[in-house]
Amino acid sequence: LSFCRELISLRRANPALTRGETHYLAKDRKDYFAWIREFQGEFWFVEINLSDKPIKRPFLERDIKVEIGPKRSKRMAPYEVVIGRV
Repeated sequence: LSFCRELISLRRANPALTRGETHYLAKDRKDYFAWIREFQGEFWFVEINLSDKPIKRPFLERDIKVEIGPKRSKRMAPYEVVIGRV
């Protein structure tokens, strides 16, 4: 429940998470879903491991200030979610 509240609070405080353009990344992956939201010069990065196994993080080189989720490493834990500013 606290995770959902944190997501709602972040979304309400940052219009780029609900408005603007969405750019999907790694469209061919079934175990990983990621996108960038852009609105009025503000960029947010969201990535999710959709599998029950650890996976290699595809976009590790991106400089992300994590707002929700663990510190980014080379591997993503099962069902890991990261949301951060680009």
